[in-house]
Amino acid sequence: MFSDSLKIIFVRHGSTAANEARIHQKPEEPLSKEGIRQVKRVADRLKDANADMIISSKCKRAVQTAQAISKATGKRVIYTSLLNEVVNPSKFHGKKYGAMSVAQIVEEIQVHASDPKWHHSDEENQFDRRDRAIKAIAYLRSKKADTLIVVTHSLFMRMILFVGIFGEDADVVHLFRKFKENIGAHNAAITECEIDKGYFRLITYNDRAHLL
Repeated sequence: MFSDSLKIIFVRHGSTAANEARIHQKPEEPLSKEGIRQVKRVADRLKDANADMIISSKCKRAVQTAQAISKATGKRVIYTSLLNEVVNPSKFHGKKYGAMSVAQIVEEIQVHASDPKWHHSDEENQFDRRDRAIKAIAYLRSKKADTLIVVTHSLFMRMILFVGIFGEDADVVHLFRKFKENIGAHNAAITECEIDKGYFRLITYNDRAHLL
């Protein structure tokens, strides 16, 4: 028997070499040695979470994280691209955060940020990301579960939280930019939320006590 409320335990994937070098990464980027250590810690912490299932991004670093949690909890994993990290221009791949070539593209994107139809190249714009977050929340709510462990990524998790807290029509151009810049999301950290009677509540954010 499932209740009307849903608890979601978000887990950001463990660290990768690209995270540690502050380099834009591809979906197939694997966990680093430090990332493997982190996911063992978070998996051990969640082994008694009493979750009904694990739902994960299809990106390799998230898959590896979800598999570690599955081994510790005995719960099956469902994979969905709805939880993949936001899609930046592929020209970013392999480049340092803040590299001149990246900064130039970011500046151009920001100039057109209010246009939902504009794209620099092959990226998702903020409206695409918001729409995917709306679909992701609906997908999670469709599961017959009381508690879900959801393995995803820093930026996309923050978009899900933003949509859940501020609503589907909230300003994803200016307000979301302030929101994401003022809250970080560490690798293998835990964020807990509850959806109950139409309300989306943030319970804990970026909890990484298990990594200390």
